[in-house]
Amino acid sequence: MNLDPSPQEGAPMLRIDGLEVRYGKAVVLSGLNLLVPRGAVVAVVGPNGAGKSTLLNALIGAIPSSGDVSFEGQRLRSHDLEQRVAAGIALVPETRALFGELSVLDNLLLGGYRFLGRRGKHSAEGLARVFELFPRLKERSSQMAGTLSGGERQMLALGRALMMQPRLLLLDEPSIGLAPRVTADVFKSIARLKADGVTIVLVEQNARAALALADEGHVLETGRLVLSGPAAELAKNPRIIETYLGSTVA
Repeated sequence: MNLDPSPQEGAPMLRIDGLEVRYGKAVVLSGLNLLVPRGAVVAVVGPNGAGKSTLLNALIGAIPSSGDVSFEGQRLRSHDLEQRVAAGIALVPETRALFGELSVLDNLLLGGYRFLGRRGKHSAEGLARVFELFPRLKERSSQMAGTLSGGERQMLALGRALMMQPRLLLLDEPSIGLAPRVTADVFKSIARLKADGVTIVLVEQNARAALALADEGHVLETGRLVLSGPAAELAKNPRIIETYLGSTVA
């Protein structure tokens, strides 16, 4: 079942009310409320174990949750993972989750599986967009994904998600395991997506890079949002500076 794709003027693209996730008796997310404006980059930062990845997995429907999540004004409670993807939500997981034994091109084409019934035009347009954003993937199109460098693997994971033509992109730790120079390249790519109007929820331990890119920021600690506001203001908050930014670039 597809959700109604028509936007509601002035309404947030994503609305989260009282989201809760439990693993057995352990409460991982508790009473989380969050609005994601259309066309914005919303950063969620915090320490390891705070529940950041759990948040994204709950939004995409990969794990059970309670509370209300609405996308484009439609409640997602009865929608499974495949239905949420079909509605226009894509997740780039921390693990990248690539098919290492397949070529770069095949990985990208698999990303556009939701258009299999309308193959041709959508796949060609998607590939053109991905190769424009990541020229290196075009150069490596016949190379096995498992042989790519860390930065190239992250580019491929992003490109595969973009093949779904998402309206909401969920990014889980895109800089993890990458050298600072490669991290900078990845964030430049995310900035281009932002300029293209893609709505993004960015989960990231590199708070400095995330807040520099984002429009809004939220700090998640032990399953609860403890600080929220414009990203530029959070970046100047003494608590954020002391706890997450420090005096050097991460």
